[in-house]
Amino acid sequence: MKLEPKITAIILAAGRGKRAGGEIPKQWQQLNRRPVITWSIDRFINHPNISQVVVVYHPDDIHQLNVIPKNVLCVIGGEDRGNGPYRHCTL
Repeated sequence: MKLEPKITAIILAAGRGKRAGGEIPKQWQQLNRRPVITWSIDRFINHPNISQVVVVYHPDDIHQLNVIPKNVLCVIGGEDRGNGPYRHCTL
């Protein structure tokens, strides 16, 4: 029996996107009538080797999560870039 690897894709989406400009962080901005983050999520969800997708988001963006598919785990980011993924790994 061959065991299939369980690979989790973690999308770091807690950044504020200041360099990109705009009124909201770039991951929530529209690109071809869809939020930027949904393009990444769709690629991972449809990849045959990815078994789980996790989005690490900023607490101020909780109202944006309605665009995230229900089968994607959303976790609040940490105080710096390293703490968000670590928080998921310890769940």
